[in-house]
Amino acid sequence: MPSAPEPSAPEPSAPEPTPPDPGVSAPDVPAPESTAASNRSEDAFAPPAPTGKIVDEPPTVAPAKGFEDPAPVAEGVATRVAAMKAVDGEARGVGEVGGPAVQFTLEVTNSTKKVISLAEAVVNVEAGADRSPAELLSGPGAVPFPAEVRPGQSVAGVFVFQIPPEQRDSVRVLFHYQAVLPVAAFQGPAPRQGEAP
Repeated sequence: MPSAPEPSAPEPSAPEPTPPDPGVSAPDVPAPESTAASNRSEDAFAPPAPTGKIVDEPPTVAPAKGFEDPAPVAEGVATRVAAMKAVDGEARGVGEVGGPAVQFTLEVTNSTKKVISLAEAVVNVEAGADRSPAELLSGPGAVPFPAEVRPGQSVAGVFVFQIPPEQRDSVRVLFHYQAVLPVAAFQGPAPRQGEAP
């Protein structure tokens, strides 16, 4: 008769973990980088920091000349009001309102030896004792300045502004040549009818 198999020896149990020594601190674990990565991602889309100072001040206006006098606007560059004429203003653009107006012809002379740009040139008009801004109209006969003036040449632009006859005793024409330069000014009465003498 076969003998019964001997019972196998029990498997050794895993050693119990050693409790941490209360006198030894746990090593520092680095924080996850998700927050830092998120911040870097947000910084990539943030607007750049300003590198210069923004000056929000009105441009300097030079002392006003008479309508018959030329005014220097830069070295070798001058402008003048070549003609004025009372007209019936034509409203063609959005928001324009036709009515009694004055047509101004401004001339720019380039006495330098290089081509000058009129890309920034702007004409404004103020009328009346309170210097109310006059509205620029589309016509009649309005002609913008050309883009540039060649050396030794003069060019002209024609601008029409709505000005009630009762405000024409005191009119100021402003010529902005470049934003960084003083504005040329001309002041005097504008014609109520016909052309200025």
